[in-house]
Amino acid sequence: MFYCAYELNIPNLEDLKKEIQEYTNKFDWKGDWPPCQNYKDIGSNVLKFYEMFNHCFMNTVRIIKSPAKTNWLPHIEIDHGGKFDKFKGEIDNSQQINAVINIMVINSIEDETRFYFDRNLNKLYHPTKEPFSSEYSRYGIKKDLKLIDKFNVNKNPVLINTGTWHAIKNNSPRVGLSFFVHPWISFEAVVDFCRDNNILIER
Repeated sequence: MFYCAYELNIPNLEDLKKEIQEYTNKFDWKGDWPPCQNYKDIGSNVLKFYEMFNHCFMNTVRIIKSPAKTNWLPHIEIDHGGKFDKFKGEIDNSQQINAVINIMVINSIEDETRFYFDRNLNKLYHPTKEPFSSEYSRYGIKKDLKLIDKFNVNKNPVLINTGTWHAIKNNSPRVGLSFFVHPWISFEAVVDFCRDNNILIER
């Protein structure tokens, strides 16, 4: 079985969540593009979280504030560049982010992330304008998506494979932060690191 998501057992999680909650309260996201900020601006618990992972994360964190019943179509995490460059030039345009850790401050109710392979093995490209439809849900490529894993998020931080096609259906509001692992670090390497440090919750 190919797993694309794992819960993590992070020490002092409640203190970290409280800090994230206080920080995200400052932002009111009403558009379709979530705001991103520098991790150094958040607080001491986030700094400790970065130290725990040997600073493998990008400097930018994404603020998650989306209402209930929000569906995110299949996509792969990349740096979009231009006016949507959330990483402020830290990596090249269109570089793929293989792993993200999401920490939510509102416990989810059967929120599900689904992971896919594209059986057509399309080359991925990133056009300036993306046609959105059921066939061309991202990056202008007609895909034949095969479900390879699905995961229901609850209260724990979640390590997810963002380097493969994934879609999100949230029944409850989502509030929290996304921590982006540097693109030269694989999802599998982070899984192994978490396992070696006894913070991976096996499935």
